[in-house]
Amino acid sequence: MQPTDPLLQLIAKQARVRPPHVFHVWHALKSLGKSFNAEAFAQFAGLETKHILAILSALGDYDAMPDGSAKPQARATRLPNG
Repeated sequence: MQPTDPLLQLIAKQARVRPPHVFHVWHALKSLGKSFNAEAFAQFAGLETKHILAILSALGDYDAMPDGSAKPQARATRLPNG
C-alpha cells in the first residue's frame, strides 16, 4: 500500500480516522505480522485502542490486510493457574 492509494481514503472513512493512521497501521501489520498488538500500537501512536480496532475491521472488510498477517490480538491473555 502506498500513501497515495485511494483505498486509504475509503478505509479511513469507514474507520472514522485519518488516512495516515490507516497507512501506519497497515505497515505495522506488514512488518510485525502475528506479533502486532492493537493496544500497544494505539499507545505508541497516541490513539485510542477503539480506533486501531476500527482500522483493523475496515482493512478486513476491504480485504486489504497485508500478506502474511494473521488477525492481530487486541488484548493480552492471562497465563493459566498453576
